[in-house]
This record gives sequence, C-alpha cells and structure tokens, in this order.
Amino acid sequence: MVHIRSEDIWRLFGENRDKTWPGFRRALMRYKEGTAQSIDESVIDELLALTTHMERRNETFPISAEMLERVVNRETHPAPA
Repeated sequence: MVHIRSEDIWRLFGENRDKTWPGFRRALMRYKEGTAQSIDESVIDELLALTTHMERRNETFPISAEMLERVVNRETHPAPA
C-alpha cells in the first residue's frame, strides 16, 4: 500500500481545473509523462487506479481538496471487515 501525502492530493486537486475524474486523470498523466514532477510514480499509479475505479462506479468528483483526501484515504485504506 502506497502512502499518499496530503499535500500531493491538495496539489492535484488544484491542478484539476475541470473538477472531474477525467480532469484528475489528465493532471495525473502530466506527472506520469514527466511533464510535472515532485510526486512519486507509485503514488501516481495508485491514484490512476483509483480514478479508473471511481469512473467505473460513476462517482461524482469531490467538491473540495479535503473531500478528495477523504475519498483517497477511504478507497486506498479500507476499514477492516
């Protein structure tokens, strides 16, 4: 499991002008392709997988960076059963 820093989530939220999952994917791809830097590739890969999962579930993109952080934490660190 990858540790995703709060500041990375907030930065990516800010870079997602559309505030949609496809817009979030575009922001992530800038890091994946090396256009933007400073976020670990394993974090980018984890968030790309999360984005795909959320798009398939037709989930609405969070309206704030704080809400996005909660979604990321919930989906990447599920509560034990």
